[in-house]
Amino acid sequence: MAYRLYLDWLRNPPFNKWPKSKFFYNNSTPLKFVLDGKEKDSFKIEEIDSLLCSFKNREEFIKELKSHNISYLNPEERIKDNLVLAYNAKGQIIESDIIFNDKLLFEQAINLRNMKKNAKKGSKVLTEHSERLDNYICYIKSLAINKTTSDFILNPESISYLTLPEKAMLNSPFLNSFYIKIDNGSTKNYRRLGLKDLLKNYVIYKNQEQYLSDNCASTLDIEKEIEEVDKKISLFFRQDYRNLRMMIEWESEYKEVLLSCLNKEELSDYEKEIIKVQLQKIDLAKRVRNRDNVTEEDICFLTMDEKYIYDEILDIDQDENKGFNNPKIEGFYAYGGIETVMEQIDLDEILNSPEDAIKLGIIQKAKKRD
Repeated sequence: MAYRLYLDWLRNPPFNKWPKSKFFYNNSTPLKFVLDGKEKDSFKIEEIDSLLCSFKNREEFIKELKSHNISYLNPEERIKDNLVLAYNAKGQIIESDIIFNDKLLFEQAINLRNMKKNAKKGSKVLTEHSERLDNYICYIKSLAINKTTSDFILNPESISYLTLPEKAMLNSPFLNSFYIKIDNGSTKNYRRLGLKDLLKNYVIYKNQEQYLSDNCASTLDIEKEIEEVDKKISLFFRQDYRNLRMMIEWESEYKEVLLSCLNKEELSDYEKEIIKVQLQKIDLAKRVRNRDNVTEEDICFLTMDEKYIYDEILDIDQDENKGFNNPKIEGFYAYGGIETVMEQIDLDEILNSPEDAIKLGIIQKAKKRD
């Protein structure tokens, strides 16, 4: 698939933002670059990424671009800085995400280009292992395992406070399984598992392993299942560069959805603080794959459960926080202690859970006042 970069590409105003990035544009001149000794104006996506991912941001790239000869652009185009990446799909021009400042994607794009040069015709090209990619895959698996993030990647339809466009943004087609038609004398359909299926299996096996371990039972068989699905998840990213790129694009959509959740009135302050931890981890995930002043503690933090992280930040006693019958009390207590519980929940509702009231000390205080 051929991708092109443009500086000046006026779009017809869309009626809405959903579905995303499918608009028609006017004719513009594509940018040209010298690649492998040849001047080109259309590229494979890994060629684009091996260029743009090395720049910190759009402004840095535009500044560098305009220091070179762009006389082939018309005068109006030369003064523009609206960089657009797009490809032609069956006569429809579709805009694609531009990714800057991502050393993991840069590394894998360069690696894929080199392997394609050296690969024999017909051979299968795989991206090589890297610590950056290993850490990123662990992060993606943690999104599926952690209760606070699991639905965002595995089942966004179940999140009641998300809008239909937000659910659609998270439910990217590349995550889902699909069918391949095979004709080898007899025609049949073959179902290829998507990342969502693989992650769901991973979660099931990890939960089974925990159950067996808690009950002092052998985990050898389930460990083999985990090892097998781990290999498939790894191959999903290493065997097709586009899968890695689309995962990073999904991560950007995930961040956009989380930011919108911070303005939702139906979410409690406690829930919004958990979302802030999710946002913090998205930024950390990029710093980890860029090796931008990260420590081993940062890498461990990246895969920890968000609620646990938040409670640790607040220095909440985990044992003391267990056992509340009313989940609202538990949530607000975790957020700000008894003061927040009293501010946010009616006293009658608290007293309807006597055990919770005793644990909070409310009933005892009432006796003292008597």
